[in-house]
Amino acid sequence: MRPFLRNIVALIVIGMLLGCTRSQDPEAMYRDYVDRLVNVTGFEPRSVTEMEPIPPYPRPRDSVLPEEEVRVGFLTLLSLGECQLLQAVSERNSSLGRVQAASGRLLYEANFLARIRACESQLLASQDQDREFIDQVVAIRQIKEANLPRTFWNATFGGPEFRTLLSTGTPPLQRRESLALAETELALDRLTLLGKELMDHPERIADAPLEQQLYALQAQKSVGKLLHGLQLSRHYLSQADDVLRQTADANRLCPMGKKSQRGEYLFNVFVKFYAGGIQPYLSVLHRQSGPLLEQLHALRRIETAAAPGTYGDFYDRWLNPETRDGLWRSFDAALKDHTRSWQTVLTHCGLMPQGPDDLR
Repeated sequence: MRPFLRNIVALIVIGMLLGCTRSQDPEAMYRDYVDRLVNVTGFEPRSVTEMEPIPPYPRPRDSVLPEEEVRVGFLTLLSLGECQLLQAVSERNSSLGRVQAASGRLLYEANFLARIRACESQLLASQDQDREFIDQVVAIRQIKEANLPRTFWNATFGGPEFRTLLSTGTPPLQRRESLALAETELALDRLTLLGKELMDHPERIADAPLEQQLYALQAQKSVGKLLHGLQLSRHYLSQADDVLRQTADANRLCPMGKKSQRGEYLFNVFVKFYAGGIQPYLSVLHRQSGPLLEQLHALRRIETAAAPGTYGDFYDRWLNPETRDGLWRSFDAALKDHTRSWQTVLTHCGLMPQGPDDLR
């Protein structure tokens, strides 16, 4: 193929790829939608502000809790052999044990607590009681009980798998994109169950496929995509809603409530660009975001350790589905307001859809 023909073919392919990418971009879809509403109604959004950027997921120093180390004397350490803990302590203090992943640390701490509790019960039931050693075992057990919730936090919201799952360094959910969330949701459910049983039955963590569950969470940055999609939708739905509210208040689109040519143009925008483009995107976004955020929140609620630093502010603003001014409730309110505005305008013009396909 001649060089100039190759260049032409390359330009055509690049143009096709750019066009395909743009057709999947939800922000381009929203901008076009708002522009069409403005052109038909003659009203501009009254307050156009910059969309608030979603900050990065908190860094490890802002999301990982300090864990208390148990310090015991050499004789006490040797005595722990009676509790079958000497080898576990030695492995924990080895060079590999000190750089153990958060999930491995959780397995160690849960197993240690189960064994130290069993040892305490055996010592108290023994005829030859070493009161001093029993007191030391009780003190160690109490420290481990206080520490375990922090370890669980560090293996979940403070761990690298959650940092990937909740990363905001990703584009929004694209049009016609549907995330495979079954394994993520199952892993969150199982982690929540483990967290509920953590203090009463720490030994059950050893029998659970903890590493497998955590690994499933880092398969894709699904939450970040959904968060950006929610924020993008909230931002542009608010602009579009303002245009429709002004249209309804002015009462000029359909004088005397009669159908008009401009009313028909607006109905065309509703059918082709809202019902045909925006609404399907919103449906997928709502269906996938709501349950996932609820599952994350179910896990967050059973965490008994206090979140570190400013983590709580990040969580409540962007992830907590119950926060009044949080992202989810703001998105949900913007969606409901926009739906009501369409109902008002279309009803006034006698163009409100009837039957099974009514605007909801």
